[in-house]
Amino acid sequence: MEVGSQSELDLVRKLREEEKADIYQYSGEISKEGLHLLQESLEAPRHHRAILALTTGGGDGVVAYQIARHFHRVYERLTIYVPHFCMSAGTFVVLGAHDLIMHPNAMIGPIDPQFRKFDEICMRESALTSRAALAALGEAAFGVLEQTACELAVASEAAVSFKLGGQVGANLAAGLLSPLVAKLSPTIVGTEHRAIGTAIEYGKRLVRASGNATEETVHRLVTGYPSHDFAIDYREVCELFKNVSEPSELLKLHAWGPDLPDDITVGRHDPQAPIADAESLGAKDKLASMDREAA
Repeated sequence: MEVGSQSELDLVRKLREEEKADIYQYSGEISKEGLHLLQESLEAPRHHRAILALTTGGGDGVVAYQIARHFHRVYERLTIYVPHFCMSAGTFVVLGAHDLIMHPNAMIGPIDPQFRKFDEICMRESALTSRAALAALGEAAFGVLEQTACELAVASEAAVSFKLGGQVGANLAAGLLSPLVAKLSPTIVGTEHRAIGTAIEYGKRLVRASGNATEETVHRLVTGYPSHDFAIDYREVCELFKNVSEPSELLKLHAWGPDLPDDITVGRHDPQAPIADAESLGAKDKLASMDREAA
């Protein structure tokens, strides 16, 4: 459907009447440029409720928090509509929604804070990496201890006590794993710990404002998934959030396609004013990457 066409304007009028809300769309990386464009679009609200159709592979978590809080300042109620996918930092905005509308085939992703990999320019890694490494080393150490103690007790026909076998196993585990533990940088571990704590605190503030999820959900979205691009589908979203529903037929027609544009695209659809085209709404700087691996 051509942006700004009469059919599009008619659809927006019907949708605003049906939902009793101002309608916005944000498609692209979550960044300061997108925040500024959105803030300009949020001037002169016509309703007490806003619906934001959000499609993003992620971006700046601080900006995502600011986007949600800016809607809270302007509107009494915020609804997020996820027509396709909303990953990583975009999930912060979802946490700030009073209710969530989601296409049955859509997905959201874990928050999983990312930062630039040490000594690398273009590579990023999860703030959960060191935590996962420590957990894996702990499991390996316990496995060596347990296996050594049991095998010594069996092989000696109980001549070697389980206590002595445990001490032998502990020494063996320490000798095998100490070099690996020594490679973990305290600075990196501390930085990752702070990033995780910051993400959790942002999430807590958003759910306290929205009331649509618990602090347990925040912890789960930040630390509870094994990979950055883990797909959280509609059914699981209904377990994580209190107010979740499928879109109406009008809302399904309204969403842009699943492919992210080269530029950030932000729009407020107001049938009483001309709708700007995508080029005039897009941020002017070209984005290096707009896939779902965005931080």
